[in-house]
Amino acid sequence: MGALIAGVTGTAYIVLRGTIGGPVMDAGFAGYGVLLMVAAVQTLRSGRAGNLEHHRDWALRLFWLALGSWLYRVHYGVWYALTDGLWSNDAFTGAGDPPGAYDLS
Repeated sequence: MGALIAGVTGTAYIVLRGTIGGPVMDAGFAGYGVLLMVAAVQTLRSGRAGNLEHHRDWALRLFWLALGSWLYRVHYGVWYALTDGLWSNDAFTGAGDPPGAYDLS
């Protein structure tokens, strides 16, 4: 249930406020939010229906999506701790980011 709440609120935030990375990051993270919500709903549905095989499959999908989100955040923390933010900046326009990847204007 927590994953469903996170997906709904995170996607709503992106729609209302956007991300720091612009339209491309907005689309990617909103897509991630939709996938998280689908996996959460399907996990709940299959579990309540007693279909343990499908429940396990959807729970694994949900787990990997959640892990991916966590690893994304850990990556930046570790990178900044080890390199003091080398090739990175707050606008995602540093040398470590693909040129123009987040700016479609």
